[in-house]
Amino acid sequence: TEFLEDKPPKLAIKDSTVFTFGWVAIVFIGVSFLVIEILHIPVFVSSVLAIACLIVSLSTLRHGVISLKEVFKLTPWHVVVFAIGMYIVVYGLKYAGLVDAIKEVIELSLTKGALVGFLGVGILSSLLSAVFNNLPAVLMVNLGIDELSFGLTLKKFLGLANIVGTNVGQKITPIGSLATLLWLHLLKHKDVNIGYWEYFKKNAPFALLTTITVLVSLYLIYILLGEVNHG
Repeated sequence: TEFLEDKPPKLAIKDSTVFTFGWVAIVFIGVSFLVIEILHIPVFVSSVLAIACLIVSLSTLRHGVISLKEVFKLTPWHVVVFAIGMYIVVYGLKYAGLVDAIKEVIELSLTKGALVGFLGVGILSSLLSAVFNNLPAVLMVNLGIDELSFGLTLKKFLGLANIVGTNVGQKITPIGSLATLLWLHLLKHKDVNIGYWEYFKKNAPFALLTTITVLVSLYLIYILLGEVNHG
C-alpha cells in the first residue's frame, strides 16, 4: 500500500491509446443505446457491443503493449459457459411455471400496498439474481410483471424495482453478476483469493441495505408523481 501511495495514478495505465479508446467505446455504447431507444431503431444490442469491442481491440495493435492473445488466454471461458447454462436452466423453470409463481408473489406483495410491492419485487429479483445470475433473473421477473393486470405506470415502477434488485441486490453472492465472477477470476490470477463465504459476509448486508433504501426512494417518487398527476 505504501508503495502504491508514492506512485501517480497514471502509472496504472499500460497503454494510453487503449485507455482513451476504452472511454470512446463507453461513450459510443451510451449514445448508441440512447439513440436506438429514442428513435426506435431496429438494431440488435449485441451489434453495438460488437462494434465497441472491435474499437478497443484494434486500439491494442498500435503499441502492442496489451496482447489480445493473452487476453483470450486469460478469459474465464468457464464463466461464459456457466452463464449460458443458467439461461438454459431458467428457461426450463419458466416453462415449469416459474413466471407464474413470480407473478403470484408480486400480486401478493401488492395487496399490502405499493411500498411492499416495490420491496417484494426488488428483494425477489435480488435473491433470484444471487442464485441464477442477474441477466436471466431480470428477464424472468419482467415477464412476471408484464402479465400483471395493473396500470402501465405501476408496472413501469415495478420494472424499475426489478432493475434495482438485479443490479444492486445481486451483489449478495458472486454468482449475481458476470462482472463479479470475472473480477474474482482476475484477482485469483493475481494470487488474491476471496472465498464465496467471505464475499457474502462482507457484501450481503450492504447490498440488501442499499437495495431497500433505493426501493423506498423509488416508492416516494411514485407517490410524488401520483400527487402531481392528481393535483
